[in-house]
Amino acid sequence: MKRLKTQTADFHLATLYAPVTGETLALEQVRDVIFSEKLVGVGIAIIPDVQDIINILAPADGIISSILPGNHAFFMQTDDGIEVLVHVGLNSVSLQGKGFSRMVNENQSVKKGQIILQVQSHVLAENNISLVTPVIITSPELYEVKVNTGGVQAGITALIHAHRI
Repeated sequence: MKRLKTQTADFHLATLYAPVTGETLALEQVRDVIFSEKLVGVGIAIIPDVQDIINILAPADGIISSILPGNHAFFMQTDDGIEVLVHVGLNSVSLQGKGFSRMVNENQSVKKGQIILQVQSHVLAENNISLVTPVIITSPELYEVKVNTGGVQAGITALIHAHRI
């Protein structure tokens, strides 16, 4: 009897972990058409638990490819080759960086769970800015994506599983 060899190189699983503690929210329910219509990719959003300072963590090992000028969002390339967008708040760009601090630099290697951004939640609250944080895979045509729902813990809970297709 001949044994079949399985080829795992063509079937790759990558996991993204929750960058912030809170409750998940389907992208379709996010009150921003850019995310709800999946114009920038697929994934899930998190409604963060409110604290004075909210740490936004790297969802995987990789390189921070870009931090937007207002420090409210970042792109990273994971070591698995997935481009990920983590966007803190809806219409948070209007704050022009107020309430956001970057803890790393662009092109810096990071580890899963490392603090990338810090958010002063009261600044967003004072400006009626939602803390909803979409976590997006920006090239959905390359992946079959499964998301976990419910409560998530930053750096611990697997949030998104991506199979390369």
